[in-house]
Amino acid sequence: IGRISNYNFSPTSTSSTNLIKEGVNETSIHITGNTVIDSLYWVVNKIKSDEQLNIKLKEEIKTFGYDIDRLQGNRRMVLITGHRRENLGDGFIHIAQAIQELSTQFPDVDFVYPMHLNPNVRKSIYEVLGNDLSHFSNMFFIEPLEYLSFIYMMEKADIVLTDSGGIQEEAPSLKKPVLVMRDTTERPEAVEAGTVILVGTDKEKIVSNVSKLLTDHSHYQQMAKAINPYGDGKACERIVKLGLLLPTNIYFSPYVKIYTDVLDKNNIQYDIIYPDKRGLKEEAAYRYTRKIDDKANKIAKLLYYWDYSRFLRKTIKKEQYDKLIVFGPQVAIFLKSFLKKHYKNKFILDYRDLSIEQNFKGTYGELMELAALHIVSSPGFIKCLPNVC
Repeated sequence: IGRISNYNFSPTSTSSTNLIKEGVNETSIHITGNTVIDSLYWVVNKIKSDEQLNIKLKEEIKTFGYDIDRLQGNRRMVLITGHRRENLGDGFIHIAQAIQELSTQFPDVDFVYPMHLNPNVRKSIYEVLGNDLSHFSNMFFIEPLEYLSFIYMMEKADIVLTDSGGIQEEAPSLKKPVLVMRDTTERPEAVEAGTVILVGTDKEKIVSNVSKLLTDHSHYQQMAKAINPYGDGKACERIVKLGLLLPTNIYFSPYVKIYTDVLDKNNIQYDIIYPDKRGLKEEAAYRYTRKIDDKANKIAKLLYYWDYSRFLRKTIKKEQYDKLIVFGPQVAIFLKSFLKKHYKNKFILDYRDLSIEQNFKGTYGELMELAALHIVSSPGFIKCLPNVC
């Protein structure tokens, strides 16, 4: 897919390097983080801010076999998942034996295992612990959880013990140390960052690593505070690309830099498109190279703007920008029909020349209705630009 994509949004620098090694054009690659972290943060914030949802999830988890209210005082919880085929048989037997030993060593810790539906996974657990899994005091083998319920549990857990792939990315964002019950991982960045440790399915290795996290506070904090290499929850912001459509007036250059500085600071992708009438210092993705003299007559200037607007439409269609920032009334007026058809409520209209607005009052009024936001440039607006974009 990377070979034929116009844009490649890599979660990490390692992913970017791998694409380059495969011959993918470096200019098409943008390191953004993984959008799954954005989703994770959204869900966690939703749960924390919605009391009714909180109650609903607690009750749902209780019906599946675990009462979250047990986590009172200093009581802690280790969340466990396992499903990989390479661990079937001896692997899951060793995992079950490790959980059993840990539950005896740490009676004040709950070990919660939402069991995969694969009967071969459950067979190994039954072989070690018997068919009745309901009589243990701090081991809870419950039914699989839905996504929201699982995220709720993961946020409440102290440690995650898993052979899953996705959890290696998600749990560190919640500051949860992850022990991976595999010998290798397709997420080497997590190992390098120190957010996960590979423990395989060796019983002694699982027991010793979980024990160390439960008893060694500094070791726990070292893993919990490690930076998750898979993102900070702002991948979508970086992926959403803006087109900055500049007017011909050279005096806009310093003002545009205020915009680009804010966009750069917040890692928001954008392309600058402008006519190289006199030349701006900022780099531009696209330049309209036709020249025109400042003393040209009105008809010549109208034809110039018409041709520039045609260049803009062609460029925008090629890049398929998610949003636009349109500087100056002249550009907006010549693009009005295009904006109405393709970018209604998806462009910011920035105008500074109020006299032109008066001359084109009907047209400009319609543009204001079409725009997601129309402003007379101000420092206050620049501050809120990242959220607007």
